[in-house]
Amino acid sequence: MGTSFRALFGVTSSSPTPLLSHRHAYAHTNKSTLNTLLFLKRLTLGIDNHFPEVIRAALDRIETEELPGESDVFNSLHMVALRFRLLRQHGIWLSTDVFGKFRNETGSFSTDICTDPRGLLSLYNAAHMAVPGEVVLDDAIAFARGHLEVIKGKVRSPLAGQISCALDIALPRFTRRLETMHYMAEYEHEEAYDTLLLELARLNFNLVRILHLKELKALSLWWRDLYDTVKLPYARDRMVEIYFWTCGMLHEEEYSHSRKLFAKTFGLVSLLDDTFDVHATLEECYKLNEAMQRWDESVVSILPEYLRMLYIKTLSNFFFFEAKQEGIPLLCFY
Repeated sequence: MGTSFRALFGVTSSSPTPLLSHRHAYAHTNKSTLNTLLFLKRLTLGIDNHFPEVIRAALDRIETEELPGESDVFNSLHMVALRFRLLRQHGIWLSTDVFGKFRNETGSFSTDICTDPRGLLSLYNAAHMAVPGEVVLDDAIAFARGHLEVIKGKVRSPLAGQISCALDIALPRFTRRLETMHYMAEYEHEEAYDTLLLELARLNFNLVRILHLKELKALSLWWRDLYDTVKLPYARDRMVEIYFWTCGMLHEEEYSHSRKLFAKTFGLVSLLDDTFDVHATLEECYKLNEAMQRWDESVVSILPEYLRMLYIKTLSNFFFFEAKQEGIPLLCFY
């Protein structure tokens, strides 16, 4: 990417900038657990990778600081569920006991929370951080989903849209890049939203999108050359789909090399997969498997004619990947 987010804002250890000032402001003034939780939530605007130290400190704070039992704020289902989800999403274990105050003597969730749509939505999303065997969270999903289905047409935007999206795909299972896109549209409708944070998020989103488009262009040219060379009309032409999938895993600018490497690898695997699944005979599958196990261009003669170029291109591309990773001059391959 020609101009990175950090370069554009001059983010260095010695140059104060709006971003740095903003970061220091959150680090040193917003000490309450409430403000910390809201700040961490707002970083889902897609700029969390620019605040690693602040996020670490914020997580330490909300993990170790007990939520005040007498506070109306922290007796709120929304805030308890938000804290639970954020900690678990960052790999910090938190017991489901925190939801005990919202359950009745039989262990079921209390009907008192049915009139709190935001709380139900937060509970529903948080419960999707469950691990196998957490019955409390399984119950929470069923309980919250049933009531959200009933009330989704009775609440205003943007909450109505958030509920519909969550019922389709729960927030912890949503692609981060798409989550950012949705949240940017919703964030400016929140009370006391931060204009600078939203500006930074929009700028970062557009800069990363430019990088993604450059990567996709390069990958499309690589794929077209490969696809036209191997001449396998039964194989799916799916580089855009594959690249979208890699962005779902790693969308940040610093993972550019990994995205391109994954996309090329999955593209080659896709050609092999289609060959094994929909076209090759059983005998041809055995021969291709034998050749792949031996991983040597000299055995290409055991393959049927139509698979030879696929085998050669697979080997040459992986040799190229390894050479580039190890710093071997690429001229050796020409």
